[in-house]
Amino acid sequence: MNIKEYRSVIVSTLALLAGMLVIPIASSDEMTPSSLMFDDATYTAEVEKGHQKLHMLYGKALDKSLPAMKREKARRDYFKVSQNLNKRMHSRVMSLDVKKGAALSHTDILLSTHLLLMTADMLSTIQQDAWKEDNRLSN
Repeated sequence: MNIKEYRSVIVSTLALLAGMLVIPIASSDEMTPSSLMFDDATYTAEVEKGHQKLHMLYGKALDKSLPAMKREKARRDYFKVSQNLNKRMHSRVMSLDVKKGAALSHTDILLSTHLLLMTADMLSTIQQDAWKEDNRLSN
């Protein structure tokens, strides 16, 4: 594995994570009480199913007792599912009119933060594995 391949992915993920944490705090004065509550319209069965699948794949990808090929397949499947959920969240964010006081619910923020934390951990694990395989690095 090439370390340079993952550097930009890790930097992008960390920047996105920082943005997801800063934006809700910066806009918290504009949040209305109804926007803070659980939103059934956005937390659909499909989103729930996606998050459940992510947890299963996340566990498989990090399970050292599984063969390397199964862990690699779980990682690839994880990124496909997470990308789909990220696209859905992006569509949700783009549909909100901030000038009219629209904001993400706490549910939206919690789910997106959780997704980003798992993804950052997955990328960190991949990077650490790449470092272990790189014979040029010394301990």
